Amino acid sequence: MTRVTSVSDGRGRPLDALIADWAAANPKIRRVWVSVRQSGEALPVALELQPVADSEETSPIWLAHCGQWSRELGRRIGRVVDL
Repeated sequence: MTRVTSVSDGRGRPLDALIADWAAANPKIRRVWVSVRQSGEALPVALELQPVADSEETSPIWLAHCGQWSRELGRRIGRVVDL
């Protein structure tokens, strides 16, 4: 995946800034990768999550939040998001 640098949300704000702000506000998210596809398609986004407690397990966090995160990020950037 590549970093979004020149694509905007249609209101002038770069998508990378919108996505970075969203991820920074969520302590469960460690890193984000974005792939740019042609317009009209869902925006592919990969997340690296903070592990649960002192293990490296992230599945419970993913299962509990993936749908909500996809909707939140989609509303923020004005596109369908494929997490």
